[in-house]
Amino acid sequence: MLNTFLAEQAPKQARLKLQRVEKNRQTEDIAIQCERSPQTVEVAVQTDIPDIMEELRDQVKSLTKIVAELTEMKAREKVTSLPLLSDSDLTFVNEHDDVVEETPPQAPPAAITSAIIVPEPQVPQPLSAPSSLPTYPPPQMRSPLSTIDSNSPIFCSIPSLGPSDQQRQKVEAVVVLGKEMVSSAMACIDVLFSDEELANSNTSGSNGYRELDNLKIRFLMSVLRQKYESPLFMKQWEDVKSRINTRCKGKRRTVQRRLQKRVNF
Repeated sequence: MLNTFLAEQAPKQARLKLQRVEKNRQTEDIAIQCERSPQTVEVAVQTDIPDIMEELRDQVKSLTKIVAELTEMKAREKVTSLPLLSDSDLTFVNEHDDVVEETPPQAPPAAITSAIIVPEPQVPQPLSAPSSLPTYPPPQMRSPLSTIDSNSPIFCSIPSLGPSDQQRQKVEAVVVLGKEMVSSAMACIDVLFSDEELANSNTSGSNGYRELDNLKIRFLMSVLRQKYESPLFMKQWEDVKSRINTRCKGKRRTVQRRLQKRVNF
C-alpha cells in the first residue's frame, strides 16, 4: 500500500517542481528587465539643445543686420544715380503739359486794368481802380454804348496758366472733405480765382468778358469727377457752371459799388 501511494505521489511532486522552476525563471526575467532602464544619458543630451538655439538666434540677428545694411546701401545708390533735372528740362515739361491755342500779342497790364467797362443796363463804370486815388472831374452822363461787342477789344485774351501746386493741394483737400458737389465746387472757385478774375470773366468768355482759365476749370472738373462720378455728373456740372457765372456777376457788382464809393468820396 505504501509503495503504491508513493508511486502515485511521485509524478505529482515532479509536476510541482517543474512549476516552481518556471516561476523562478519568470521572476529572474522580470528582474533583468527592471535593470535595463537607464535613461539618464538621453536626458543629459537633451539639456545641450538650448545652447545651439542661442547660437542660431545670434546668427539670425547678424544676418538680419547685414541684410538691412545692404538694403540701405542699395537705396543710397539709387538716389545718387537719379539724374538731376535742369531748369530747361522743367520748363520743357511745363510748356508741353497742356496745349494752349496761340493768342494775339498782349497789351501792357496797365491797359487791361485801367478801364474795364461793365456791360450792365446802366451807366458803365471801370471795375478796377489805380493804386493811388487821383482827382476825378464831376461825374457826367455818358452816351450809352451801341452794342456789347464794342467792349470786347478792351479785354485782351490771357493764356491759360493752370493751377499752381498749392492751389491743386487745396482743391483736392476741399473736395475730399466736401459732402456735396456744388458746394465743394464753389469753395474751390474761391481757391482757384481772385475777385478781380471773377469780376472780369465768365465760364464761356461771352458778352465781352474774358474766359476763366480753362486749365483751372478742367482741373476742377476732373477732381470732382473722381469723387462724384455718376450718370448725372454732366448735369450737375452744368449747374456748377451756372453758379460760377452767378458768382462772377456778384463780384462785378461788388467791385462796381466800391468804385462808386471812391468816386463819390
